[in-house]
Amino acid sequence: MNSLFSRCAKSWLVHLLCLLCLPGLLLALLGVSHVHAAGYTPSITTAYPQLAISSSAPQVGWYGGNCGNTLATANPYKTCDDGVTPVMPIGFTFSFAGTDYTTWSMSSNGVIFFETGAAGTASTGANEYRPSNLPTAVFGAGKPALMPFWADLLKNASATGVLDTNSPSQPANASFIQYQTVTVSGVQVLVIQLKKVGYYGASGTLVNMQVQLWATGQIVYSYGSMQVMPTNPALRIGLQYSGGGCNTLANNQSSSLSNQSYLYEWDATANSCPTLPTVDHYEIRHDGAATLCAEPVTVLACKGTAPCSAANIINTQIINASVTATATGAGAPTISPPSFTLQPSSPQQVVNLTWPAGSSGNATLGIQAALAPNTLTCANAAGTAPAPAP
Repeated sequence: MNSLFSRCAKSWLVHLLCLLCLPGLLLALLGVSHVHAAGYTPSITTAYPQLAISSSAPQVGWYGGNCGNTLATANPYKTCDDGVTPVMPIGFTFSFAGTDYTTWSMSSNGVIFFETGAAGTASTGANEYRPSNLPTAVFGAGKPALMPFWADLLKNASATGVLDTNSPSQPANASFIQYQTVTVSGVQVLVIQLKKVGYYGASGTLVNMQVQLWATGQIVYSYGSMQVMPTNPALRIGLQYSGGGCNTLANNQSSSLSNQSYLYEWDATANSCPTLPTVDHYEIRHDGAATLCAEPVTVLACKGTAPCSAANIINTQIINASVTATATGAGAPTISPPSFTLQPSSPQQVVNLTWPAGSSGNATLGIQAALAPNTLTCANAAGTAPAPAP
């Protein structure tokens, strides 16, 4: 153990421990990480918030799977599990990975397909509910697709014949998947909106998000209020196309995914997809001898041994994460920020822990983040003193 220091002039002993050396300390995989897709550069953005669409915007119709419809009778009202939509118009010509498309379709499991057929024809995608590494051939080899939230989703039934999502006749748990082409500052945008979409077998846990296709080429995944799953569902977020694509890893839905937007922009010079780096451990760095009420720690991901050198700090990922504090015999600290993102522009994050006045006892700090293996190392601020095993 290391780092013994007082809190607010009280006898608070904080022990930062190696996770694997401490029985019973939970390091949960809660989060989502992203890598550079071949030709696409992803980033977190505030410049692309969710866009307003009409409550009566078209709802997508479903058929196949367990949806109870055929292509000819596809409709948006029934409960739908593992279905697909007919082909629908984008509303303009959209360039995806250098190829122009004017139509699209999707599966009820959160995958959007670019199509070459006319509106109203059958989708050429598939309704696979088990996410796999990207690129994948489960939808057809090289099938161009977006995976804003590929998981085993369930579209709940809505009021038959009622298109207005705000109608009082709609059931409280009704799911709505709508689309509308809007114009923003003179630019056409296809908005695909998922509202109150559930997980199969997990009632009450809902997905709320938008996908935006901008005529200028940008692809945006904009997440609203998202709930943390009590279990660990399979999930992938990313994109793929003929000859390229990347596995963007996510092992569980993270609360830090809420109210964030991810922007994908085409980069013609990025003609290869970097491999997903191996996270050997996460480091929580601290000063080791603080007498502060708000103790700062620094969090980073490392691809080498501890202590992590500057060259080994991972800076090619977008990883949602948060610090946890398990206290015995005292109140819990206020943690600020409660969640954060390690990303290329800021691969290290400072987190402040503010303990209640008069606190005393022991505390164990942990981390919630994505990418295995689930190892945690503690070091001083200079990164030169990893915590020894007990």
